[in-house]
Amino acid sequence: MYFLVKLLNFSDGMKNMYFFTTKILLNLYILAIMKINQICFKTLKDFDSNSKYRKSTKNPGVYIWGFSLEKDEYTIPSNHNMFFPYYVGKVERENGCMFDRTQNHLAQLMGGNYPIFDILASSTMSSPIGVIHKSYQKVSKKAKTTAGIGPALPDPSFANLLHFPEGVHRMHHFTADTDIKSQLEWMLKHFCIMYLKLEKYNKKDIIELEKYIGNLINYDFLITKRLQANPNLKVTILNSSGNINVVKKEDLFLGCRGQMLSSKFGI
Repeated sequence: MYFLVKLLNFSDGMKNMYFFTTKILLNLYILAIMKINQICFKTLKDFDSNSKYRKSTKNPGVYIWGFSLEKDEYTIPSNHNMFFPYYVGKVERENGCMFDRTQNHLAQLMGGNYPIFDILASSTMSSPIGVIHKSYQKVSKKAKTTAGIGPALPDPSFANLLHFPEGVHRMHHFTADTDIKSQLEWMLKHFCIMYLKLEKYNKKDIIELEKYIGNLINYDFLITKRLQANPNLKVTILNSSGNINVVKKEDLFLGCRGQMLSSKFGI
């Protein structure tokens, strides 16, 4: 009661400040209890001829795609060390479709619109592909000011980078180079993707979740644009064996572990 009386005695400006501050704190609290459902790794064989993965299926959320380092083709990673992350993205529209976006990414990859790295060599060397990608971008942008182009690839200054999407002037090399052809074939056979869906749809939360997951994996090791995460965000994966608090990259794999060990293909 004393608090209410004191609040009523506040000036209008103080009241507005109080309610504004309370709203911010409530928003942070909501973010702090973000709950998500996880669809564990899928390979291209898992999507094959299955109608539920058609375009325009209502399926917003955040996704992580990359490549399984397992020797066998179309085989999901047996643990987090056997997954090479490449890209973190989102579909924030409520009627959007992550399966549709997956096809778009694959088309972009095969069409030369993404940088192409030698994945196995990059994994062996623990190459920060995000840093290397950004470094080549800067060199290419600088060359453009003098009507030039970036250095021919491969180049030891950009470890394991085979192709950079600088323009159509790179497409002959992209389509003719045998190393790039072999790498693209390997990528398709080892491609895998994980989906994360909010328990309850919220566009702002999807945007924040993408940033959180990108920073969790580390943008130095992703070709994705670097985004700043909300430090107050807490993420929990809903799991029948017990919910998982996601505080490090390895936590993304805990709910999939048993399934990964018992399944050759996706989950």
